[in-house]
Amino acid sequence: SVKQSIKNLILTSRGERPFNPNLGSGIRALLFEPADFFTSIDLQEAIEETVLNFEPRVNLLNVDVDAEEDFNRFKVSIEFQMITNLQRGTTEFFLERIR
Repeated sequence: SVKQSIKNLILTSRGERPFNPNLGSGIRALLFEPADFFTSIDLQEAIEETVLNFEPRVNLLNVDVDAEEDFNRFKVSIEFQMITNLQRGTTEFFLERIR
């Protein structure tokens, strides 16, 4: 459930959730930038900020964002550790713009 929660937080835009306008990240605007190293860094920082601010159940260990320029998408890998039982987990997914 934590993996799904992290992914949902990242894919939620700020202001999208009623009664909680600060929840979410600003990554959708970055997906329309060129799929390059510099955009990867911006995405990484936005993801780190979002997880640190809105997911209190985990300690964030590593966020890796790799640009796949040929496919115009980013591969995201997030490594975390649960606070309650110190179990480690990893979630991976792709970020790509839709039109």
